[in-house]
Amino acid sequence: MNIKFVYCLLLATCVMSCSQNKRNATIMPAEASIVAETVDSITEWPKEHTMSNECFISTETDSVVILPLRESESHMLGQIAQVASHNDTLVIADGRQVCLFDEQGCYLATIGAMGHGPNEYIDFGGMYMSEDSIYIKDKGAGCILTYDFKGRLTYKRSFPDGAPQSFCVLGNGVVLGGFSGYRPNAVYRLVIYSAGNAVAGTAFPYTEPHEYVAGNFVNVSQTEAMFTYPLCDIIYKVSENRITPAIRMNIQNEKAVTDFISATSSLSQDKFIKALLSTDNIVNHVKVYPCKNNGWFVYYQDSKGFYFSFIDNKGRRDYIRVNKDQRELYYPFIVVSLCDNWLYAYVEAAAFSFMDEDSKNKWLNYIAEHSIRTVTTEDIENGLPLLFKMHIRE
Repeated sequence: MNIKFVYCLLLATCVMSCSQNKRNATIMPAEASIVAETVDSITEWPKEHTMSNECFISTETDSVVILPLRESESHMLGQIAQVASHNDTLVIADGRQVCLFDEQGCYLATIGAMGHGPNEYIDFGGMYMSEDSIYIKDKGAGCILTYDFKGRLTYKRSFPDGAPQSFCVLGNGVVLGGFSGYRPNAVYRLVIYSAGNAVAGTAFPYTEPHEYVAGNFVNVSQTEAMFTYPLCDIIYKVSENRITPAIRMNIQNEKAVTDFISATSSLSQDKFIKALLSTDNIVNHVKVYPCKNNGWFVYYQDSKGFYFSFIDNKGRRDYIRVNKDQRELYYPFIVVSLCDNWLYAYVEAAAFSFMDEDSKNKWLNYIAEHSIRTVTTEDIENGLPLLFKMHIRE
């Protein structure tokens, strides 16, 4: 397999939200208004784990459906970035729009549109979904637009210093915002905005100048969410006025991370990213997804490869997605969401070009067998959007 493709995958996954600004900014010390509390004990994931290059589908899931997405001529999907489920509707975002599909993968509608008119956003920057609303970040206008499921704009929320790179909305209207790197007007990893849009709290000030990806929010409820950020081994529980350590993942080598940050603090942005992606003992990207029964699904990357991890009361089981040393790509899909114990992943058509013939044919046959409609090799090569829907065993 061409190792260049592996690095392209990693860069697309990890660095696409980074600024293109190559400056090495001078950090101005900042004091957070909310500091994570000290706790007597914390839930810990197992340090010991198995590692397999076998496919996890047969052992970790009990149902698989593959949906070929039927687009409209005027609304073609690009690379799928987010999937959410609302009643019998799939809410799917790519890099420029949010589209609704039914359970059979048929296009229903588009929420909002790119443009400068009413109901439109200038530059799509991601979405968040609650029980009754879809929130779209407009990077160009520095705001978050709220739509109902009929596509009607119900609220526009502006952020004078720019909208956060990642965000979620609590049930009380509080917005939790994550920022991807230090700027004079964004010196914290986490900013909490009240329902009235005032800054209600700040946390985790930047102490080094490099930009990477923003933190991630999961397990969002009416009053709190869980928050992770790069190169940190802790999952925090965050509310409007309180931050508590909740889980130690035992994925990062904390001493290695401390040494890495110290050794790279003076590097340019480009050299920092290259060092991050190539340094051993550093997990350079983690995304966590809560499952039922207190389980977790985790996707993570290091200098050796990319991995899927399942964590529950039976322990931790890791599966290799990419082995960079052996130049092997084991899965043609990228996981983007987990909803109600269903993993959603989209098929990256280019991946088949970097698999050996046996692996390629195995996956093409698997897709043909599990697709709800006929899918040909030509369909896949032509970029037909395919969505894997895999139910994690309970």
